[in-house]
Order: sequence, then C-alpha cells, then structure tokens
Amino acid sequence: MDDAQEEGYVVVPSVAIARKRRRGVLFVIGTLDLGGTESQLVLLAKGLKQRGWRVEVFALSGGACWLRP
Repeated sequence: MDDAQEEGYVVVPSVAIARKRRRGVLFVIGTLDLGGTESQLVLLAKGLKQRGWRVEVFALSGGACWLRP
C-alpha cells in the first residue's frame, strides 16, 4: 500500500483522465480561399471531427469560399 492509498486518495492513471476530456484543436490559417493548403485543412478538420475531436478554424482574413449557408 502506498502513501496515497493510506491517506484515502484515489489514484487515477493520467490516460483515464485524458480519455474523459474532450480533445480539441484550433487551426489558424491566413485565408480560406480555394487552394491546396485550404483543401487539406478542410479534409483534416473533417477527419478529426469524425474521430471525436472538437475542431475550430480561424481565418486571419476574408475570402471564405468554404463557408456557405
């Protein structure tokens, strides 16, 4: 029995804590104009979203061709 158990603390592995937390990522890009980098970012964001990640994209300037109502 270690000190934490003797004092009544519950020891939880960090992996278990990390699994409970919702992972998120913020991508910052210059513009969302049509192009290779922008296309790859959209594919990456969609893939991460499907895997349970919280994904946000921040464009530094206008030209948002990907944002359609």
